[in-house]
Amino acid sequence: MFEKSDLTFQQMMVWERLHDGLKAIEDANDNLESRAAKIIAGSTGAIGAIAGFNLLPQSIVDTGRIESIFLAVLCASVLVLFWFAAKLWSQRSLCVPINGDVDDLYNDFIAKTQNEAFNNALIDTAKAFEHAKWVNGIKGSELRRMYIVLQSQLVIVGVGVVIKAFS
Repeated sequence: MFEKSDLTFQQMMVWERLHDGLKAIEDANDNLESRAAKIIAGSTGAIGAIAGFNLLPQSIVDTGRIESIFLAVLCASVLVLFWFAAKLWSQRSLCVPINGDVDDLYNDFIAKTQNEAFNNALIDTAKAFEHAKWVNGIKGSELRRMYIVLQSQLVIVGVGVVIKAFS
């Protein structure tokens, strides 16, 4: 399409600014996914604490005991946590939303002057920028929900430990 050396100073400045902004958003996206993985690990730790503090019912026939209730709530919260994580990780599309039709590509880029092609590339990059911000907003919302579930799990474990200590 065009070489960087063919761009004017202003075009290069705009291009680099948009590119750097998109890179920052993609890095934030990766950070959100990393945090979700850490929450899953924390949830696994909560389950380990349940087993470690001997909060599991002694047998399957121990129905009605407080440990059974805590365990059921904890297991349900793990499923909810995995649901939010799956929703977060399913938002993987951060690519430039460009039409792959050869005719459209030709009409938007190849058959255009350098300035028109550059402007069309900027428009596509700006669309990708907005799309990536939107995706990160969704991921941030799911991550907040995951934090709430993890905090609930920790409260359940804490209450279970206290009840076990005084029983």
